[in-house]
Amino acid sequence: MIVIEGCRLETKSNNDLFKSMGTEAAALAKDEMWKLPPATLRKIAADMWQSPKVREAVDKDIDGVKTRFLEKPNPDFLAIHIHGGAFIMGSHDGQDVYLKEISDQNNCNVISIEYPLAPENPYPAGLDVCERVIQHILDNATKFGSKRVVLIGLSSGANFVASILLRLRKKNLHKRIESVVLYYGFFDLTPNTRTSSDSLMFSWERRTKSIEYYLQGRPAQYADISPRFGDLSGLPRALFLVGTKDILLDDSLFMHSKWEDSKIVIAPGADHAFNLFPGECTRKTNEIRNDFLKGLEV
Repeated sequence: MIVIEGCRLETKSNNDLFKSMGTEAAALAKDEMWKLPPATLRKIAADMWQSPKVREAVDKDIDGVKTRFLEKPNPDFLAIHIHGGAFIMGSHDGQDVYLKEISDQNNCNVISIEYPLAPENPYPAGLDVCERVIQHILDNATKFGSKRVVLIGLSSGANFVASILLRLRKKNLHKRIESVVLYYGFFDLTPNTRTSSDSLMFSWERRTKSIEYYLQGRPAQYADISPRFGDLSGLPRALFLVGTKDILLDDSLFMHSKWEDSKIVIAPGADHAFNLFPGECTRKTNEIRNDFLKGLEV
């Protein structure tokens, strides 16, 4: 276990910043806001979180699916990124600055996948699309710059990464993935995991609502939905990153305990989505992530 200190004051500062972003931002952090239609939530979230576009990032169609592609002349590897958003929000082109940092700091190509969102497209629609794109890239890896492929997922995107790995193992393709980075993953969609937290970014009520939108009554205790229940033996090396203020802390702790070749980074006091705010905590965890992606010991 790797512990990153100095996150508590930064979290308070970030939360204060979040609250000061306007009435819509403050409302998004309240549970009653999630009673609004998902399309309204998406617009509010996009207005708040959409990063500036960068010239290095271009839209690219891969097997009929929109992706965001950042390319280096001689990349060391290819990183496939799956965004978060509680299964109902987010987009492939909403985090250009963050994706460029990954690309620049690691001299790698980056592909971010657009996938259909719940509730209009419940399980397994988004998961199936991401698997299809990853399968296509694996089958044509040299066309995308490198046979070395890593996966990065945030929150619900981390759920997709873990579930897709389990699917790939059934086809004996999981060994084509060199490593995975899983930020504050949504790995258990049953009501059994409860970390006591006063998280501003994500609450138990919002977790419950997003699961309702995604599953629409389907049982959650299956590995394809809640990868915590899967057989995690023999999977590629993994790095988990999570804050102690996050209600999904237990999800990462449980996964790390079952995932044989894995490391976990704990950020005391850090909230959900902590790495999307600038600061020392983000800088430190980025350094660990980059060393891990480069194959160095962390």
